[in-house]
Amino acid sequence: MEYDLITLIGQLGFPIAVASYTLVVLNQTVKKNTECLIEMKTLIQGMKGGAVGE
Repeated sequence: MEYDLITLIGQLGFPIAVASYTLVVLNQTVKKNTECLIEMKTLIQGMKGGAVGE
């Protein structure tokens, strides 16, 4: 039983590490994209002189 668990962790350790790293990087990218979209919305609202999407 213990050997099976150790083998399983050894086999899945790398994919779990890659998935975790990808999620962290993707999360940072999504945050940056959200900030850019909010800034673009603000600029468009200023150009049109009113609220966008309201």
